[in-house]
Amino acid sequence: MIGAPATPPTILIADDDDATQMALSFLLAQEGYRVLAVLNAKQAAERLQAEPAIDLLILDMLMGEYDGWWFMRERQTNGALAAVPVLIMTSGIVTREWALAHGAAGFVKKPLELEDLLAEVQRCLPSGGATAT
Repeated sequence: MIGAPATPPTILIADDDDATQMALSFLLAQEGYRVLAVLNAKQAAERLQAEPAIDLLILDMLMGEYDGWWFMRERQTNGALAAVPVLIMTSGIVTREWALAHGAAGFVKKPLELEDLLAEVQRCLPSGGATAT
């Protein structure tokens, strides 16, 4: 239908910190994105395989048993996981260079700066971050 609003990009957040999840979900929803959240990388992998319409995964590297390191290893052998751009988010030792060399589409360092996060989300989305707003 001509003139119908585009479906907003769907972003999945994988972070075990409730406050970070809630803040990111709120901020991204305010920008017009559809936002989903899970507590670890295994849940993210399951969600990505069950719902292929996810456009971007924001992945915290430092979580419990199923962390970002686990996810990045899994996506090397799983086409469904490898097909979704990953934006790595961490306060740890990972660098932008490491993230990009290991297949991530983008990288942000915690504590997050809102402008940097939004710019990186837009850059990482296949559509260039266009929202329906």
